[in-house]
Amino acid sequence: ALMRPQFGQKYTTIDQYGRQLFIVVDTSLSMLAEDGSPTRLDLVKYHIQQLIPKLDNDLVSLIPYASTATTYLPLTPDLSALDLFSDTLSVGMISSSGSNIIDALNVIDQTLKKNRTAEDSIIIIFSDGEFSQNPSSATLSGLFKGQPVTALIVGIGSVDGEPIPQRDPNGTIINYKKNNSNQIVLSKRLDNQLNDLAKALNGTMIIGDQSPLVAEKIYAQLSQFSTQQLEAQQVITKVDRYHWLLIF
Repeated sequence: ALMRPQFGQKYTTIDQYGRQLFIVVDTSLSMLAEDGSPTRLDLVKYHIQQLIPKLDNDLVSLIPYASTATTYLPLTPDLSALDLFSDTLSVGMISSSGSNIIDALNVIDQTLKKNRTAEDSIIIIFSDGEFSQNPSSATLSGLFKGQPVTALIVGIGSVDGEPIPQRDPNGTIINYKKNNSNQIVLSKRLDNQLNDLAKALNGTMIIGDQSPLVAEKIYAQLSQFSTQQLEAQQVITKVDRYHWLLIF
């Protein structure tokens, strides 16, 4: 006869999809500034493409934003779709003026409310921090109620600033963006705004310079977030012990 009494306890972690990654990309006009490779947006695409091979078992979504935001790629385990969709991001795909990060976060909030799941939700935001309206902690505290969300902000662009070229259909620079006083605008990476956003979203900020190490840093940060969250989600399971009783 074979009996299977259960006793003893073992800690295991539930192994479904590892994380839900919402990748938020600034596609406002300032992302055309050429302190990236060549532009800021090109540099974002490079970082995403360097990150893709490191992801595994993750659900990914892509959300571009300017004056409004949209879910360009809904949550999917298909990393080749992320590769394809991120490659086609362009300034002006939604609207080019304005940089409304709140709208992008609202889009994620709605998605999380719709499909409440136990997976970690991590938001990776690529931006130069020139937000049309600096997100106040009051506005942000209204988001993600009851959903554990962590954010990683990747700052793109130079702190010294760079003009924003205006090109003709052939790609030749015909002018640079000017302000009302007809002076050329220098678009800068605003680290204080990026850091404030990171703090308000319970996360961290890193500089997304022109280096393959940025994807390494992003991945290290994702792993760290997940470890912290998994520790909080360990599940006690009963362990099967097999006992053979030999009956003469």
